Amino acid sequence: MVSSFRVSELQVLLGFAGRNKSGRKHDLLMRALHLLKSGCSPAVQIKIRELYRRRYPRTLEGLSDLSAIKSSVFNLDGGSSPAEPDLAAAGIHALPSTSVTSHSPSSPVGSVLLPDTKPAFEMQQPSPPIPPVHPDVQLKNLPFYDVLDVLIKPTSLVQSSIQRFQEKFFIFALTPQQVREICISRDFLPGGRRDYTVQVQLRLCLAETSCPQEDNYPNSLCIKVNGKLFPLPGIAPPPKNGIEQKRPGRPLNITSLVRLSSAVPNQISISWASEIGKNYSMSVYLVRQLTSAMLLQRLKMKGIRNPDHSRALIKEKLTADPDSEIATTSLRVSLMCPLGKMRLTIPCRAVTCTHLQCFDAALYLQMNEKKPTWICPVCDKKAAYESLILDGLFMEILNDCSDVDEIKFQEDGSWCPMRPKKEAMKVSSQPCTKIESLGVLSKPCAVTVASEASKKKVDVIDLTIESSSDEEEDPPAKRKCIFMSETQSSPTKGVLMYQPPGRVPSVTSVDPAAIPPSLTDYSVPFHHTPISSMSSDLPGLDFLSLIPVDPQAPFWPELPQKTVRSTEPKAVHPKLEKWYFEFYEGPFEYNSTRCLELRHEILEVKVLSMVKQSELFDRWKSLQMCKWAMNISEANQFKSTLSRCCNAPAFLFTTQKNTPLGTKLKYEVDTSGIYHINQEIFRMFPKDMPYNRSQFKKCAVVGNGGILKNSRCGREINSADFVFRCNLPPISEKYTMDVGVKTDVVTVNPSIITERFHKLEKWRRPFYRVLQVYENASVLLPAFYNTRNTDVSIRVKYVLDDFESPQAVYYFHPQYLLNVSRYWLSLGVRAKRISTGLILVTAALELCEEVHLFGFWAFPMNPSGLYITHHYYDNVKPRPGFHAMPSEIFNFLHLHSRGILRVHTGTCSCC
Repeated sequence: MVSSFRVSELQVLLGFAGRNKSGRKHDLLMRALHLLKSGCSPAVQIKIRELYRRRYPRTLEGLSDLSAIKSSVFNLDGGSSPAEPDLAAAGIHALPSTSVTSHSPSSPVGSVLLPDTKPAFEMQQPSPPIPPVHPDVQLKNLPFYDVLDVLIKPTSLVQSSIQRFQEKFFIFALTPQQVREICISRDFLPGGRRDYTVQVQLRLCLAETSCPQEDNYPNSLCIKVNGKLFPLPGIAPPPKNGIEQKRPGRPLNITSLVRLSSAVPNQISISWASEIGKNYSMSVYLVRQLTSAMLLQRLKMKGIRNPDHSRALIKEKLTADPDSEIATTSLRVSLMCPLGKMRLTIPCRAVTCTHLQCFDAALYLQMNEKKPTWICPVCDKKAAYESLILDGLFMEILNDCSDVDEIKFQEDGSWCPMRPKKEAMKVSSQPCTKIESLGVLSKPCAVTVASEASKKKVDVIDLTIESSSDEEEDPPAKRKCIFMSETQSSPTKGVLMYQPPGRVPSVTSVDPAAIPPSLTDYSVPFHHTPISSMSSDLPGLDFLSLIPVDPQAPFWPELPQKTVRSTEPKAVHPKLEKWYFEFYEGPFEYNSTRCLELRHEILEVKVLSMVKQSELFDRWKSLQMCKWAMNISEANQFKSTLSRCCNAPAFLFTTQKNTPLGTKLKYEVDTSGIYHINQEIFRMFPKDMPYNRSQFKKCAVVGNGGILKNSRCGREINSADFVFRCNLPPISEKYTMDVGVKTDVVTVNPSIITERFHKLEKWRRPFYRVLQVYENASVLLPAFYNTRNTDVSIRVKYVLDDFESPQAVYYFHPQYLLNVSRYWLSLGVRAKRISTGLILVTAALELCEEVHLFGFWAFPMNPSGLYITHHYYDNVKPRPGFHAMPSEIFNFLHLHSRGILRVHTGTCSCC
C-alpha cells in the first residue's frame, strides 16, 4: 500500500506519525517503510488504510475485516463491470474491477508493504496504478482570465474499458448568482452573435502533478455540451514534415452551449482515444475575461522598476573582465519596439531576460490577447505576464530624448543619444570631460557654447542644436561635451530656464538670490525646490522657472515625465495652469481654473443615462487631480434644504419627545398598519435625540462596497470624530487596514437577524458577541419600516438588556424615512427603497460639519476599469431592482463636485 502512495500522501502519513515530512519521494518512502518495520500504532495503520481507500476507493470493497488486509493485486483482464454507472459529476468514477487477496499476517501490516515478503505472487505483475478521481493537478494561470469559481475540480479521464475510444460524462449546475453574473456580462456582436465577459471555461491537460500544466488535448477528442457538439480549435499545421498534426492547447469557452439556469444541470460528454502512458484531466471553471488594457493597468499598478537597478545591470555588463582580451566599453540600445517597429511608449521586459532592450508593453499584451504565446520578441525566451516589469530608466530616457531612436550606454552607467550622421555637428578634437559624481549619471551629453565673458559668471547650455542658416560658414566656437553631475551644483545654485519669444528654450545656471522678487510671486514647491514662475516685468521673457542642478531634476525636455511630480503647487500663474495640469499629477487647488472645468464636466450631466459609464469614470478620475475643499455656502444651502424636509436632529430616531405615550405610529411602508405606543415600548425610546445639529466636526459614513478593498483608508476613518457603519459589516483584523475599527452608530437590517440569528428566538449569545465587536457603538434599526420588522427589532433591545450591555438601541422614525425617500426621489433616485447608506449620509449632512464617504460605489469596476467585488468582504449581489445604487452614487459625485461632501474612491493617505 505505502509503496503506491504519492508524495502528498506520504507527507500526510509521516506528519500524522510525527515524523519529518520534508525531502524527496524516495526519502519519504524509506521513512514510511522504516516506521512500519519498527512497529507502528493501530492509529497509524488505520491512517494508511484511509489514505489507500481515498486513492483506490473500489479496491477494498467486499472485505469485512480491513485489519486483515495484507496486499492487494489488480487483475490483468482490465475489464469493467457492465453495471458500473458513470457518476463523474458526483465525484465517483468507474474504475477497473479488481481482485483483492489477503494473507495471514505475521505482523500487522508487514506483508502489505514489503514486496519481498510475497513469494506466492512472484509471477503475477500488478497493473499500473489507476489515476485518482481528483488528482492534485494544477493548471497554468491564464493572464487574460480571472477565476471566479470552480465548477468541476480537476478530474481524471479514467479508462473504463479495454476499448481504444473512451467516453465519460460530467454534470455541473450553476448557482443563481453565477447565472446572474453570466447574463449581465452578455454583449451582442455584429451578426447577432452573443459574447460573454463571464464565461464557463473547460480545460484539459495531462494528469501530471510535478508542475503546473498547460492546456493539452487527448487524441480524437470530441466534446458535447448538453447533447450539442462543441467545435474544437482547428488543427495547426506541423512545424516540420513527419510530425503529427495537433490542435493547439487552449481553454474552451462553452458558455454558448450551457443552460443559463440554476434549476437545470448541465452535462458534458467527453470522448477520446486512450494512449499508453498518458492520462488526462479535465476541469470546468467560471472565469471573467480580461482585456489587454486591463492587464496593462494592472502592470502599471505593480510599479516601475527603479532606474538604479538598470544602471547597475549596465555597469555589470560593461565591467571589464581581466581574463578577457576584449573589453566592452559601451552598449548601444534601440528605443524602437522590436514588435511594431515604432518608438517605445511603455518600455517593458521580463525579469527573466538578461538583455537591456525593451519592448512596448501595450503592443506585447495586445499581440498575446490575439494569440497567447508569451515569448519575448528580443530573446525568444518565455516572458510570462507575471514576470513583466516596466523599466524606469528607459522611461527617463524616452522623456529626455524625443528626437533619437538609439542611445549608447557608457560603462559608468551614463548614456548619450546616437544621432544620425547627417545631423552630427562638428566638434573639437578635445575629448569629452567627465566630472565624477556621487550619483549615477543619467543626463544626455549636451553641446555648450562658451565665451570668455560668460565663463566668469555662468555656463550657458543650449539644449538644442540651433542654426540660423544652413549655409553658415563659421563653425560654432569651442563646442564640447560635458556630463551634468550632482557635484557640479551647490545647494544654493539652480537652473534658470527661459524661453524668449520665437526662440528655443535654453538653460543657465544662476544663483536663486539673484532672481527678481517679481518672479517669486508664483513660485511653487517642485521636487522640494522652488520652480516655475511667469512674469511680464522682464522684457523678452515669456517663461521662467527655477529648478535644481541635479541628475534627477527635470530639464526642459523632461518636464512631461510624471514620475518626479509628487508635490502640490501652491499657486500657479493662470497662463501656466493648463500646461501644469497636463504634466502634473496633482492635487490642484480647488478653485483653480482647470478644477472648475472638471467639476463642471460632472455637474453638466444631469441624469446618469446622459453619459456612458466609461466616460463618467474618466471625468471622475480627472477630478481626482484636484484637492477637495468644502464649499461652505453650497453646503449650508443644501443642509438648510434637508432641515426643512427631514430634520434629522429632531426626527432621525423615535424618541419620547416626538412620539408621546399612546401615539398611533404609522409604518413607513405598510401605511395601513398602526403601532400603538404602550408604556413598555415607550420606555425603550430615548427622551430626546442624543445628537444636535452640526455637533461633530468631521464624520465618516462607511459603506460596504468592494471599492474599499486595498484602499488603506482605515486610519483616515478612525481619525473621524463620528463614524457610521451599515448592517453589521466585518471589521476584524483582516479588514482593519482598509475599513478601520472605530464605530459610533451601526445599523442592523432586520433581515440579518431573521436569517443569521433565527429571529433571536433560540440562542441569543452569538448575536450579542457580534455586537461586541463594535464596542460601545449605538445600534440603529428600522423597527417601524413594516409590520414584519417590529418584533425582531424590539428583541434586540431585550437581548442587550439581558446581557447588561452598555450599547444603546435606537429606532428610525418612520416619518423621517418617508421624508428622506421623497426628497431623493425628487433628485432622481427611483427605487423600491433607498439604501441604508443613503439614509445615513442624509443624516450625517445635518449632524456633521464635514462628511466623508468611504466604500460607496455601485459599479462592477473601479474608476480605473478594474473589476471589484460587490462588498469588500464578499461578492454577494443584492436583490435586483430593490435599490437604485448607481443613481445614488451619481448624486454623491454631484455633491462631491459641489463641495458639499467628499467621496473617497482611491487609496487613502491619512493625516
